[in-house]
Amino acid sequence: MAKARFEIGSQEKHVVEVDSRGFPDEIEVVVDGKKLPSEEVIGQSLTRESDHRLGLKLRTVTTKEVQFSLGESETHSVMVRLVKQRFSIKIEIHVDGTLEGSA
Repeated sequence: MAKARFEIGSQEKHVVEVDSRGFPDEIEVVVDGKKLPSEEVIGQSLTRESDHRLGLKLRTVTTKEVQFSLGESETHSVMVRLVKQRFSIKIEIHVDGTLEGSA
């Protein structure tokens, strides 16, 4: 569905690549060429409940967040947030609590 590439850090540079083709279940996060283990990519999902015309309750995953740390001399707390927007996925990267970029 969506791919993005972000560069993080000022002194110690890192590259974070995100592929959301299997949103919300199969998201691939690659940091400096190494894929994050699937247990780290599970993250937190937010769902929205809506009523269907037939009286059914539908649950839709609207946001997925994956959090991890990176760096040695310049450490950062990183959160990748994927937000479903109609027929596309918006990918945001937050570094130390600040939105650093989106695609």
